Amino acid sequence: MAGPHDDLRMLERRQDDLPGHAEIKAASRLHPSSGAWAFFMREIVRLPLELTPVVVQIIRIETWKLAPDPLEAIRAEAMRVHQRAWQGVASPTPLDSRGVPRNAKDTPV
Repeated sequence: MAGPHDDLRMLERRQDDLPGHAEIKAASRLHPSSGAWAFFMREIVRLPLELTPVVVQIIRIETWKLAPDPLEAIRAEAMRVHQRAWQGVASPTPLDSRGVPRNAKDTPV
């Protein structure tokens, strides 16, 4: 008779068969500053290394586990978060009334 633990094992087995699932699980154990992480970002996820903090957070949240294509889910979510973070940011530095960038001392840059 199959119990609840058998169902969990079958679900894990099916998830491991999805493309990229094993790579993501392995990457979740890496330090983000390691060379192996850089390889994961560049060759597996195909995103720039600058998006590492976003990808680390997405992997921790684990919503990618429910996606039919886990790698594409991570890629799409990382780009969505990145775009949302920069949406509406016209300038990272404050501008004066003439539209000239100002530094911290409130003098023209």
